[in-house]
Amino acid sequence: MYLFSQKLLRQNFPNDAEGAAQSLSLSKRLALLLRGLPGSRPLRSGLTTASEEEMPLASISAERRRGQVLLITGFSLAELVVAVGILIILSATLLFSYSSFDRRVTVDILAHQIAGWMHDAQVSAMSIRRSRTGGDTQTQFHVGYGLHFDMATPNKFIYFADIDRNRVFDPLEMGEKCGDSGVECEQEILLLRGNAISSLCGDMPQAGEPQNCTSAIPGNPLLYSTNTLDVVFTRPDPFDAAILGDSSTPYSHAEITVTSPKGYHHTIVVWITGQVSVR
Repeated sequence: MYLFSQKLLRQNFPNDAEGAAQSLSLSKRLALLLRGLPGSRPLRSGLTTASEEEMPLASISAERRRGQVLLITGFSLAELVVAVGILIILSATLLFSYSSFDRRVTVDILAHQIAGWMHDAQVSAMSIRRSRTGGDTQTQFHVGYGLHFDMATPNKFIYFADIDRNRVFDPLEMGEKCGDSGVECEQEILLLRGNAISSLCGDMPQAGEPQNCTSAIPGNPLLYSTNTLDVVFTRPDPFDAAILGDSSTPYSHAEITVTSPKGYHHTIVVWITGQVSVR
C-alpha cells in the first residue's frame, strides 16, 4: 500500500519533491485523490488533517447532495396550515364583500326599474295607448297612465290607467283584481327580496303637518311625508306629471325611497315637468 501510494504521488505530482516540508500537503492531496477512486475506504485520521468543512463542494457524495435537495424543496406542516388559513380568511372576506355589494346593486336596480315604470306611463299617455281594462271607446284612447304608491302596502306599487281622469288611483272593490274590465289597476308590481318603500315625501304641507322628510337633493329643504302618492301623465300634456299626495294634495316634486333589509336605500325623484331621476 505504501509503494502504491508513492507511485500515485509520483505519477500525479511529478514536480512536488520538496521532502518533509511538503509532506503534509502531499498527504492532503493523496487523501483527495484516494477519495475519488471507486471502492476506496475512508482514510485513517493520521493520513489527513483536513476537516469535512474544508473539503471542496465537488467532494461531497451524491447521496448527501440528493438529501440536501429534498430538504430544500419540501415544506413543513406548519407552513401548510398557515397557507390554508390565509386562503380561508381571503375567501370569507370576498364572500362577505360580495353579499354587501349584491344588496346595494339590488336596491339600485329596483330604483331604476321604478323610474322605468314612470317613463313607461309617460310614453303610454303620449302615444294614446288603449286601456286594457275597458271603458267606452272614447275613454279607452284618452286616459292617463301613472303609478300609485301606498305606505300601507310598502312591498308593492300599482301601474294604472286613469279611466275616470281624476288623476288619482281608484282602489279595487271587493272581489276585483288588476286587469279586470272596468278597473283602473292594470298591473301590480311586487318588490322582492325584502326590499320595501320606506318613505313617500312631497314639498307641500297637509293641514299644517310638520316637515319630517329629509330630501335626497343636497341643499333642498325638508319635505312633508304622505301615506299615498299618485304620479299621473295625461294628455294633452303627457310630458307634465300630476303629483298628488294624501287628500289630493298637489306637489311640484315628490320623492320615493326604497330600502333593503340591510338599510341600503335609493330615492326616485319626480318633478311636475316629467323629469325623473334616481339618487
